[in-house]
Amino acid sequence: MKIDFRTPICGVRPAVLKQLFRGGRYHQFSINEAIKAFGESETDARKRLKNLHSEGWINEEGVLSGREDHVLGMWELTESGLRLAAMPMVKRFPISEGREIVKRVIEVAQQMNGEPWNSNRITKIILLGSVLTGKDTDDAGDVDLDVITHVRKDIPREELHRLAEVENEGRANKLNLYHWGDVLLVRRIKKVSRRIHIVGGEIKPEWPQRVVYEFDNVTGKEIPADYNQSTAKVGKTSTHFDSKILFSLMPILLLSNSVIVFSEL
Repeated sequence: MKIDFRTPICGVRPAVLKQLFRGGRYHQFSINEAIKAFGESETDARKRLKNLHSEGWINEEGVLSGREDHVLGMWELTESGLRLAAMPMVKRFPISEGREIVKRVIEVAQQMNGEPWNSNRITKIILLGSVLTGKDTDDAGDVDLDVITHVRKDIPREELHRLAEVENEGRANKLNLYHWGDVLLVRRIKKVSRRIHIVGGEIKPEWPQRVVYEFDNVTGKEIPADYNQSTAKVGKTSTHFDSKILFSLMPILLLSNSVIVFSEL
């Protein structure tokens, strides 16, 4: 569902509709609530509601008569209305701008992967959504990225543990010592632009996606990725922190000063 919050819907600003749609109980609102929201006469408000109904945003009066809580004169949101009510108001931007943001993200990832004090490395950045599939002249609501990190493999485990301890300094909860390094890297990626959205969970293989940055965690070298290549399917990926690195190597948990130390990494 694509909504430009700068463009009125049936003559009403989307922000006004969102407030009206979210204000009632049971996804309903009354004609009086609509009059107040629109700031117009009852006659004009009813005409506007009829237009909203014809475009599929609300159901017309009387359709809820079979419900015990129905009150005559109430309007109910359709699926489109519910989605509008729940949709965050994000100012859209040109896709060409989004692609410039991706380039800046890659530069920041390269910088962080060259910093010797980080316990984690960004091993892959995947671009999804309209910034990948759209044209430069189209617009987008955000830049959808999946950022995958791994604990470093190019340094001894004693050094890795020391780096993680420094990253966790001052934190009360150190249960997952090596996870915090992942969080710090992803936070720095998000700071590149407020338009960035980090995709959570597993990426579905049918989604259009492209690896725009890749790093070999063993050799410590970047793997060339062609940002301008045609859309590719890369299959399933893990989310930000790969806990399998820690748990697949038969760790022995040693409690020391409320810190869990893994014997193998």
